[in-house]
Amino acid sequence: MSKMLSTASDVVGVAQVIAEEGDRSVTIHLINHSNSHILVHPSDPPQPTVQSGETVKCSFNKTAGAARGAVGVMTYDITNSSNEVFQRLAIMFSVPYDYNLYENYFA
Repeated sequence: MSKMLSTASDVVGVAQVIAEEGDRSVTIHLINHSNSHILVHPSDPPQPTVQSGETVKCSFNKTAGAARGAVGVMTYDITNSSNEVFQRLAIMFSVPYDYNLYENYFA
C-alpha cells in the first residue's frame, strides 16, 4: 500500500514524500518537484543530494530476530539557486515490532 505523506508547500513546494508500508519495513520515495531548489546534506542518506526533478528511494527494515521495529528521522537542507540553505525538510517514520499495540506512522 502506498500513501502520499505531504507536499511541502511550507518549503516552497519543493518536495513530495511517499511511503510504502511493507512487512516490518518502510520505503521512502523523495521527489524534488522544484526547478531551482536542491536537497543537500542528508542526515541519513539515501543520496547525498536530490537534484531538481530527481526521485530518490530508500528502505529501512526491522532487525530480524529482534524485539524492536524500524524507526528514524531523515533530514535534508533545502538550498536556493545561490546554494544557500534556507529551509530544512525532516521525514519521520516508525514501523513497530508489535502491530497489536502500535501502527506505522509517518510525519
